[in-house]
Amino acid sequence: MDLTQIGQYINQYGFPIVCCGVLFWDHLKSEQRRQEDNEMHKEEVAELRKSIESNTLAINNLCAHLGGTNNA
Repeated sequence: MDLTQIGQYINQYGFPIVCCGVLFWDHLKSEQRRQEDNEMHKEEVAELRKSIESNTLAINNLCAHLGGTNNA
């Protein structure tokens, strides 16, 4: 959409109606991006959880090997 089309819409429908339409469109796009970001975040957290669990296991094995106490 270019500026001439936006100007035509404003002249044809009025400024408040066009602004409401643009804000609604922006809200829909923002909500879509937010959902995509949430999915990416869930994947990242799952990977971090696996890494932390692996590190915990490695530390516990190292403690047991060195003869220390196991806090698990």
